[in-house]
Amino acid sequence: MAIKRLILFSCVVLSGICLDAYWTWYSYHFAAACSESGNSVPASWFLFTIALLIPASASLPFRSNPVYVLICLVIWLLHTGFQVYLIAGEMRFAGFAGVNCYRHAGAGGMASVVLAVLFSATLLAITVAFGAAWLVRKLVRSVKTKRADRPLCDVF
Repeated sequence: MAIKRLILFSCVVLSGICLDAYWTWYSYHFAAACSESGNSVPASWFLFTIALLIPASASLPFRSNPVYVLICLVIWLLHTGFQVYLIAGEMRFAGFAGVNCYRHAGAGGMASVVLAVLFSATLLAITVAFGAAWLVRKLVRSVKTKRADRPLCDVF
């Protein structure tokens, strides 16, 4: 049951770890291929993991809400699809033309970072919206129970 409740957290954090692993490997691959040009691509290390850990942690209070989890998982699948498309395009281009040490050094990694930040912001916005809806529901319930507890003579 605990795994079922942590599926969103696990998916988001694992995708951040995988992105870190790929872009760190790419930076070393780029450095090996382009040592003569002097260009380099910085390793991402834990950039993606931290960027995606923030909304994943914020999502923990709503992990039992199936609508919230479904919406976030659909957005996560879109994000993962875009990232895979970006990485596949980068690999396809490098396989076809070789690593271009002078043109767009790090453009794929930067696009990946921008996508991860947009994904994080989207998950945080959805979490804030669900949190606001939860607070409004709680407030309405407390007002209804206070009105129901009052005696009839106080009403008139």
